[in-house]
Amino acid sequence: MLAAFSYAAAGVSVAKSGPGSGDNGAFLSIVVTALAASLVWALAYALQGPAAQSYDGRGIAWFVASGLLTIVIGRALFFKSIVHLGAIRASAVNRLIPFFSVLLAALLLGEVITLQAGAGMLLIAISFALLIGRLLSRQSGQRTQATGQPHRLFSYVFGAASALAYALGYVARKFGLAHIADSNLGTLIGAAAGLVGYLVACLFSPQYAETLRNLFATTTRWHVLAACFISVGQLSQFAAIKFIEVSRVAVITSTDIFISIFLSVYVLKTETRPDVATLVAAILATAGVALVALR
Repeated sequence: MLAAFSYAAAGVSVAKSGPGSGDNGAFLSIVVTALAASLVWALAYALQGPAAQSYDGRGIAWFVASGLLTIVIGRALFFKSIVHLGAIRASAVNRLIPFFSVLLAALLLGEVITLQAGAGMLLIAISFALLIGRLLSRQSGQRTQATGQPHRLFSYVFGAASALAYALGYVARKFGLAHIADSNLGTLIGAAAGLVGYLVACLFSPQYAETLRNLFATTTRWHVLAACFISVGQLSQFAAIKFIEVSRVAVITSTDIFISIFLSVYVLKTETRPDVATLVAAILATAGVALVALR
């Protein structure tokens, strides 16, 4: 639940900052996550001592892969989707994470997709189709509250690609925890990998390099808030995956869309009240996640 609230608050903070602010705080959030994970891991190490298991290379490699997928690719695309779609619609599209997670579990882990899980996946797919259908039929000339720009089909690709990256990252994270049962260390390694990955990308991408040079000039207090919230969410979610199944973590964190609606509409007023189609899509997607998680 802490992760769900943190992700919702981070999304609303990014939307509040508005478009055209560098990478919209993605790099800053990676730095804050790395610092927070270092502090938590050092504190746990001081209180509990070194973990009993050895830190074998396979676990570290999986944590690195998880960090690159979730902290670099997934997070950057998620921030991008928030700017284009707003916090509510971006959160609704992010319900594709459990959809992709079940497919990947079947393909990579040999798990069987049960009838109940299949029904849940169908509901998630219908909810996504509702959002796309609404875009094609009604939104061609309408401007979004979050960006002042018209919705485009490509805007939804950012959210879908982010969901796929996160799902792949969760699978990698679970593999890593099977070798090293230390969620704090896993978050630290993932954040460090994300930080290094971003810096390497600066060598090849002028846009990333410019973002790094103008970090302080383009950062607002809303970016700082978003970075802090998403870091808390990352730490909380990683800890949850250590203790309970990934599917149950998915159904709990799926409540972030309703928290996003409350914060966006009634607290910060960054968006107008969502229409019926968006609400129906959110409810269908959450019901689908529940079926998948309780399979």
